Amino acid sequence: MSAREVVDQFIDLFYVKKEVRLAFETWVHPDYIQHKPSLPDGREPVIVFLEKLLERFPDRTFTIHRVISSDDLVAVHCHSQATPEDLGFAVVDIFRVEDCHMVEHWDVVQSVPAHSENDNTMF
Repeated sequence: MSAREVVDQFIDLFYVKKEVRLAFETWVHPDYIQHKPSLPDGREPVIVFLEKLLERFPDRTFTIHRVISSDDLVAVHCHSQATPEDLGFAVVDIFRVEDCHMVEHWDVVQSVPAHSENDNTMF
């Protein structure tokens, strides 16, 4: 299975179905290397963080705009909104895949502004 296929399976379980624990326990290595400064390494801390996030905001959506794959790296560009009225965040999650598991993660998160100097969206 290619890196892109692994992440596509993860996208369906996590971003679409919001089945956090199942998505991570199926597709993420237990020793997941985390580059997000607010989380420690390992699969369990991110599961707990995301489960709590979805408990606070059960209507949160993740709209996938593009998936970019190169060798063992896959980037997922999405719009995350807590509610339909929320401007939300533009998020790029980058995953390194090895042996059919996501083993490393980076992300870039940017607030969607109410006003833009151009007519292009962030997506």
